[in-house]
Amino acid sequence: MGFLDSFKEAMQRGAEAAENYRERELAEQTEEKGMPLAQARPASRVPEPAHTDPGAPFDFTVKTEDPIIVKDPVTGNDFKFRLLSNGRAKMDNPSMYEGQDFKSIVKDTIMETVVVNLNNPEFLPDCSNVKALLMLSNRMIQPVTAELKSKGFTVAFKMLNVTKIQEQ
Repeated sequence: MGFLDSFKEAMQRGAEAAENYRERELAEQTEEKGMPLAQARPASRVPEPAHTDPGAPFDFTVKTEDPIIVKDPVTGNDFKFRLLSNGRAKMDNPSMYEGQDFKSIVKDTIMETVVVNLNNPEFLPDCSNVKALLMLSNRMIQPVTAELKSKGFTVAFKMLNVTKIQEQ
């Protein structure tokens, strides 16, 4: 007899012991309630509500439903951008935002900072410059992270994409 055979037998014995224990518990519960065993159902467990730590890191996702419209300072044309970002954030001082929806504060701050930077001609001098558009998402991380840090959040982005919507 090999190791695997012994292991299989031990697993079967454990499963039988667990089933016997379950049946005994069910029989005891039905005797206490005075019901016949055929009508008894196993007691369902109600999960306790999870108490989350306000200082624990949390996930966030920010996605624009309507495009962000930016006027190009060079040509005066309107360009549309889309924002998609996600990551994890942690409050540095949880008591600062006690009773407030801190996830919406993070989302609103990200959105506001991206819009302000896109409309800043020093940050995005030319909306038709391909190199500037390719580097836009990378350049956007630092000011957004700094703004969130000033509001008391430490953020790590998994993704922060600001992409130009192509007109057809």
